[in-house]
Amino acid sequence: MSQPITIEDIYKLFEKTNEKFEQSRQEYDRRAAEADRRADEAKAEADRRAAEYDRRAAEAKAEADRRLAKLEKTVANTSRAVDSLTTRWGRFVEELVEPAV
Repeated sequence: MSQPITIEDIYKLFEKTNEKFEQSRQEYDRRAAEADRRADEAKAEADRRAAEYDRRAAEAKAEADRRLAKLEKTVANTSRAVDSLTTRWGRFVEELVEPAV
């Protein structure tokens, strides 16, 4: 043997191991923080997209409701107009003529 192993040599090995462990832990912490940051960004983007979707859906529903109300009003006006086309005398004449046709 060239040199005997001393307690100092063993302490140095432990110190090197501790340094490597500390470096590994710091790298892990850095990567974990980066992953957390990316996850937070992705969540924020998903929340933003969901809010945009909800806003567009609300706008589309409001537009559909507005169009439906307009259509119902048009149908009511058309029904009143058709009902007012004939009078009692006109209906009487129609009933007389219809069987002959």
